[in-house]
Amino acid sequence: ADAYVFNRQASSNLILGTSNAEAMRITSSGSVGIGTAAPATKLHVQTATNGGIVVNDGTVNGLIYGSTTLTNSLAIGTTTNHPLVFGTNNTFPQMMLATSGNVGIGTSSPAAKLDVSVAGGMARVGGGSGNNVFQTYSGSVGAGIWAGGQTRLYSTGDMTLSVGATLTTSAPTGYTDALTITSSGNVGIGTSSPDAVLNLDHPTDTRLRFNGGSTGASYGIDWAFTSS
Repeated sequence: ADAYVFNRQASSNLILGTSNAEAMRITSSGSVGIGTAAPATKLHVQTATNGGIVVNDGTVNGLIYGSTTLTNSLAIGTTTNHPLVFGTNNTFPQMMLATSGNVGIGTSSPAAKLDVSVAGGMARVGGGSGNNVFQTYSGSVGAGIWAGGQTRLYSTGDMTLSVGATLTTSAPTGYTDALTITSSGNVGIGTSSPDAVLNLDHPTDTRLRFNGGSTGASYGIDWAFTSS
């Protein structure tokens, strides 16, 4: 049979405690307060320093708590070696914080600090007009994309376009530098240190070609450079 504990007095609270001190109360409106006599929500947990709610299934230990030691913040996470998973509409995981600290969106095994895998879609980064929408940097060296009246790709120093790279989770490998723009504005094709406004360098082909024409025809001029 069911057992009941009631306070039948109208507009009164039900208070539970130990050692002659209040530990928990259920207000007349049905809110539960632990560590507080005035719960502001259906469940209100309050401690003088660090404290919160622990959820445990026997293996995974989850924690939600307010922390004074973490710059007065709300901490959500696990205290065991398990990832933190987010989802909606009963679909998990849609986003995952792995035990390595990597964040995965659309993947449960993120291989980088931010790993976005979107099948049949895209990842989008945006902001208000005139704002940076993406930056990558190491120390004082970096690059970014700026969106305003025009889209601008920029760097703090020289900028190089490379091709044929092998994807890795750290520095790319196997690439060939195809075009370099120096901080002084010189452009190098086939060289990473152009010493003129436009510097072309190729070990076998030193032609500069201009093409134009209509369908089925091609017209152009080849400029060949030879040593003198």
